[in-house]
Amino acid sequence: MDAQLNGWLTAFLWPFVRILALIATAPALNHMAIPVRIKVALAAFIKLIVAPTLPAMPQATVFSAVGVWIIVNQFLSGAAIGMTIQIAFAAVDAAGEFIGQQMGLGFAML
Repeated sequence: MDAQLNGWLTAFLWPFVRILALIATAPALNHMAIPVRIKVALAAFIKLIVAPTLPAMPQATVFSAVGVWIIVNQFLSGAAIGMTIQIAFAAVDAAGEFIGQQMGLGFAML
């Protein structure tokens, strides 16, 4: 019973943490107008969709030192992916601003 509960918890929690960190840092979804409950529900929904394609999770309990380390790694991985997407969006936005300035559309923005 305890092993099954730990297996289910790790199979849900570790990918969920990565997806939640991605949603928290992705440019389209980190806006303050979107409630936190919606973000958590979206992360859970995406996790349920992705769950059948995931490989087997490591056999470590969630609240052990190894389990906490895996959670930290999952969080940092998701946040890094979200920040990478945010940098790509910022580069496109900066390119648009630069092109607009070169075309003389600076006064239109004022």
